[in-house]
Amino acid sequence: MLPGRRLALFALLSAILISNIGNTVARLAVPWYVLATTESPSRTGLAAFFGMAPLVFGAFFGGMVADELGFKRTSVLADLLSGLSIAGIPLLASMVGLPFPVLLALVALGALFDSSGDTARSALILGLADEAHMSLERVNSLEEVAIRLPLLIGPPIAGSLIAVLDASSVLWLDAASFGLSALVVSLLVTVSGRTSREEFALGYGGDLLQGVRVVYKNPALLTVVRLNALTSAMLAPLASVLMPVYMRGIGRTALDLGLLIAVVGVGGLIGVGTFYIAGQRIPRRLLMSVGPLGLGAVALALATVPPYGVMAVAGFLGGIAFGPFGPLLTTIAAEQTPEPVRGRVFGTLIALATVASPVGVLLAGLALQVVGVRPTIALIGMCLLLLAAWTAITPKLRGLRPVYEPLHGRQGLSEGA
Repeated sequence: MLPGRRLALFALLSAILISNIGNTVARLAVPWYVLATTESPSRTGLAAFFGMAPLVFGAFFGGMVADELGFKRTSVLADLLSGLSIAGIPLLASMVGLPFPVLLALVALGALFDSSGDTARSALILGLADEAHMSLERVNSLEEVAIRLPLLIGPPIAGSLIAVLDASSVLWLDAASFGLSALVVSLLVTVSGRTSREEFALGYGGDLLQGVRVVYKNPALLTVVRLNALTSAMLAPLASVLMPVYMRGIGRTALDLGLLIAVVGVGGLIGVGTFYIAGQRIPRRLLMSVGPLGLGAVALALATVPPYGVMAVAGFLGGIAFGPFGPLLTTIAAEQTPEPVRGRVFGTLIALATVASPVGVLLAGLALQVVGVRPTIALIGMCLLLLAAWTAITPKLRGLRPVYEPLHGRQGLSEGA
């Protein structure tokens, strides 16, 4: 039986896993439902856009809401509202009919609430780590697994359910998953009152841009936000645009691409596990540099069109190298942020990465038209290597130390940070 102080933490991790599986299933089930009911590829694409565009607004506004309402309450409300938005699609369709603009509105609302819930849970888990007497490195590693694992198992689950049932039934199950996540948090996640908002509130306003101001005034935090946004801008086009074009151009199938992405994902989980075990003993600057360095090397290798087996090995190793990158940035952001504005700061972190991803896709698409797929992949690889070099030498990460220590203390950071 888990100790009482860790029950809340592992309950929240379970809720994050359940909620992210629901999000992953929705990303496949909703477009499939639209295509099945409208038989219109253009409307399907429009529905996918409405499922992505509100994410940035949800992150910004959700951070402020989480700070004001509380992280637990925001998490529960976000999951309930996401579930209701998803359930509204088959419910209205079966009862009174569902005009396409109403469907788009429901999809957009679901995405808006998803982003708010993600921000609240990321902030909530850091306080629970202290209460469970676990290091931020380990807890953020577990959260990263709860986020990454649904990306591997969610699409097969959604595809299997759609094949056995139908898209409408899958949407009902998807809505139920959000309800289950809300129930777990509501009943099992307890939040202590050890931190008084008034204790930290002096000097921090309640406005929407407070998270941006906190980030801008802290050089280390600003560097973390920039790193997160830049890597998102470079990796998003690789996964969504360049790799499908690349694999098709060299005569490979969609199955080959899917297996390659899965191999990279497995490597990423191993990298996260490494961070969980040894994250407090490895210099942070080294970990931050190795992440983009590994993926940059993979991109340059792909540009040479190696054999498929070499691609898989390179992708696996690149995934291991990049695995610690996400939980490490989350750990540093938590250490540099006072708790009463943590929701806003994490909202800023997520929102800027969300904005950077489509910008990167747009720029990569332009480069694809001008120079072709292999030079574009090589260019991204070079940019990742430059980012790794900048991370290794920037003085803003020198002598990095926590600003806000956990209540129960933790091991000191490696001197090489």
